[in-house]
Amino acid sequence: MARIDLRHISWRDALVVGVPLALLVIAAFWVASRFMESAPPDRLVLSTGATGGEYHRFGDRYRDYLAWHGVTLELRESNG
Repeated sequence: MARIDLRHISWRDALVVGVPLALLVIAAFWVASRFMESAPPDRLVLSTGATGGEYHRFGDRYRDYLAWHGVTLELRESNG
């Protein structure tokens, strides 16, 4: 396989190819950062206290709020 001899490439040739290529890559990343968003989770698990306690009531309130935004919240009771 033939190797490219970098000593014979002029600065002008490197700039003519390198600058537009770098600008194209930067523009592609900029466009991707503006139009692409990571998807938020649609299902969460929350550990709460015993049924009827304050923490469990907070969990119920969070579940109602998140359901309004399309997120399923699973409450798991704990002993502590």
